[in-house]
Parts: sequence; C-alpha cells; structure tokens
Amino acid sequence: MTIPPTLFFITDYACQANPVCQPEPYREAPDPLGPGGRGREYEIVSAAGVDSMKIALRATAHLDFVPGEPSGNRYGETVAVYYTIAWLDRYLKGADDPATAQDAYGRLTASVFDDSADRHNLSQGFWDPVKAAESGDPVYGGNVPYIIAEMPVANRLSIYFHSKCNISVPGSSGRAQSSDLRATGCAA
Repeated sequence: MTIPPTLFFITDYACQANPVCQPEPYREAPDPLGPGGRGREYEIVSAAGVDSMKIALRATAHLDFVPGEPSGNRYGETVAVYYTIAWLDRYLKGADDPATAQDAYGRLTASVFDDSADRHNLSQGFWDPVKAAESGDPVYGGNVPYIIAEMPVANRLSIYFHSKCNISVPGSSGRAQSSDLRATGCAA
C-alpha cells in the first residue's frame, strides 16, 4: 500500500478532557506530540519517507473545524485553509505542472503568509456597516474577514506543540525538514 502525501492538523486543546470544549491553560507541560497524544501518526508517516506536514494551530480547539459552532480562534480557519490550498496545489495541481509545484512549495515553506488563503476567506471576521451600505447588501456586504497576509507563520503556530515538515523539494532529490516550524521554519 502506498501512503499519499499527508497533511495533519492538530489543535492546542482537546475536548475529551473538557466536554464543553473550552480552552484552559495547561497546568503542566503537555505531551509534545499534541493534545491527547495526537501527532504519532505524523511520526509514522514521516519515518516512512512520505511527504508530510503537521500543523499545530495556535489557540484552537476541535470546534474551530465545525461550521456553525462558535470559534475560539479568529485565525485558525484561515491558517488551515492556507496550508490546505498550498498542499493541494503542490501534490495535485503540481503533479502535472512544475511551476505550480514550486510555487506551492514556496508557500508551504514560507516564514510569512501570503494572501492566497485571504482571497478565499468569506468566513469569520467583523461587520462593517459602511462597507455593507456601499455594497448594497446589508447582510453579507459588510463582512470583513480576518486576514493573515504578511503575518509571520510562527505567530500562528502552537506554543505548546511542534509543527513539523518532511517534504520533497520539487525537481530535486532534496528534502525540507523541520521538527519545529515555529523555531526554525521548514527549510531544505
């Protein structure tokens, strides 16, 4: 069985220990793999030489991934969208287009976010009555989504759990690897 390139997301806070899913400070250092020991899957896939990334989203909980539920983090969704778009561009679109693969690789290994996720973000944010009036749509026209462009990647990654990468460099036999993206980035 061939394991495809795999992108993992984990949150800072697990809901099993907290049924209401409210983030609470850790009273002692948590398991460095992730809440509830999540993260072992990345270690297995990465050790097999499969292109993989584990993104530990800062100040997030499980409900940040559930549409319609209150979100605990204004940027978590957009960061997840950023990495998902870059990942799919790298491994699906990039399979047939070397330029797309190289561009997506650049986004996956960037130290600062570009606007690729912001262009698709219609979700969380704040409501601007002036923008709503100008648009003529009083309900949705005033939405101003949170943006991550020009924000340092390290600022959106967990301070408790390490984000990691082990991905091939397009058109090369080299690999970009890191056991702590927040501290060192993902570099070849």
